[in-house]
Amino acid sequence: MSHRAISSAIRTLDLVPEDECLTVGPFGVFPMRMDPPISCQTTPLSGISTFIRSDLSDVEVKASNKEKQTQNELGPFEVLDTDIEEIGTDLISVTPGDAIVRLEPSLYDCWPIKCRDERKLMHYWITFLCPLMIPIESQENPFRTVLVPLALSAAYDYGFSAGNSALLHSIYALAAIWGANLRHAEQNQRILGARHLQLSLQYLGFSISGNYNGFPEVILAAITTLVLIGIFNGDSTPWRIHLRGAFIWLQSIDRSVWQGNHHASAIYQIFLCLDALRPAHRTLALELEPHDLCLDNGTMDERVQYQGSYLNDDSLMICSDTDYCLDTIFCIPQPLLKAIIQINNWVYIGRRPPANELESLELRIIFNNPDGMQPPYPATVSEKMKRHYACLWYVATYLYFNRSLQKLPLCNVQHLVRQSIEHLDAIALLELGQNVSGIMWPAFIAGCDAINADLRDRVDAYFDKREALGVGNVAEARAVVREVWRRRDEVSGLVDVYWHEVMMDLGINIMLS
Repeated sequence: MSHRAISSAIRTLDLVPEDECLTVGPFGVFPMRMDPPISCQTTPLSGISTFIRSDLSDVEVKASNKEKQTQNELGPFEVLDTDIEEIGTDLISVTPGDAIVRLEPSLYDCWPIKCRDERKLMHYWITFLCPLMIPIESQENPFRTVLVPLALSAAYDYGFSAGNSALLHSIYALAAIWGANLRHAEQNQRILGARHLQLSLQYLGFSISGNYNGFPEVILAAITTLVLIGIFNGDSTPWRIHLRGAFIWLQSIDRSVWQGNHHASAIYQIFLCLDALRPAHRTLALELEPHDLCLDNGTMDERVQYQGSYLNDDSLMICSDTDYCLDTIFCIPQPLLKAIIQINNWVYIGRRPPANELESLELRIIFNNPDGMQPPYPATVSEKMKRHYACLWYVATYLYFNRSLQKLPLCNVQHLVRQSIEHLDAIALLELGQNVSGIMWPAFIAGCDAINADLRDRVDAYFDKREALGVGNVAEARAVVREVWRRRDEVSGLVDVYWHEVMMDLGINIMLS
């Protein structure tokens, strides 16, 4: 309970006559007397479920009606029909008579989410979606430890912030949409997701207008969650709009905001990672340049000339080695993420780097081969998974470099493809029984260049599991990979087939996170 809730409960207890029995919230575990004169009975709060029912067909919900809405008539997630139903109904017990006291403010402080369906969506986010966002189970999951507290602060009446509300409703929207994906187009859940998405966008628009109360990390967290909705939906347009808007908004934010504060830095790095792992080819980027705050201004030629200092820590806003956390969140080593971003910039520009730049970039990748670092032998399952993921990111990055910039033929990179898939197989065995997924980018990069039928079958097995988890862009990515294979088989390797060309032909434009 909050300090205000505790103070309110204590004041109320002091007002109860000596011959009456009253239990309040968490203080109601034991009776106040050994032999209470009258047995305690539970009296639910009259206001606990008093909400105005809204029309399901109306997805144009106004933000001002947030407190009046309910989705109790919508189909619930069956997996959540547990004792969560009882939250908020047994927090106050009173005896019949003169001492019937209502403590609605304290109740709302104890459990800020008042609507039953919203409680289910938050439960779904915390229990199922947060673990799914990362490749290895961890108590330090920022989607739970950072985003949830920021979002829940919007559920309290005091300290209201439009940014926090935008984040809260984006979480609700993502949870509802994913639930609909798992149930194959369950309409009620899609309507519920659309409503929360509309609310999130309205609050986000208000907060970006300047009323963010000095917490830009909350706004960026909301934008990042909206981008994630595009990943789970498999849509191409919404996430692109959110990225473009974020780029413009970030130019008005002082860069120091993302340094020194662990939570702000983690949110910013997650956003950078999502942007780095989208298709960078100009035909797919659709004038949405790879994001780099240090290159916001200047002509294309100036950008090319600047590539030599691109990987400098001061110019590339990914934080210092001590602040970098994507190696623990997504198992991406910092030098490899920087290399991917640099490759993306050259791919977007559409020019081959100078020979010295090409050689320098290749050496930076090779020097970060985990096999050459000889770390302590991993003992636990998590340590083994981290080791395999580090190797997977190295091999996939090197493969991306060789195919995108060096333009090596397929036959010259099959050893990298095989190594990538071997690490994917090892990870699949280690993650059995865990509700984790991780980032799809390495598997997609390796899968597209697989020639051998056995390797292709193993890539298909990877997509089988991820697609069953209800992530929409996995099915789209799989369609691209299979079409690449089909076209290559048709021409018998006489003509090279690139995945970005196939993606363009199919009209698929997804993030590869």
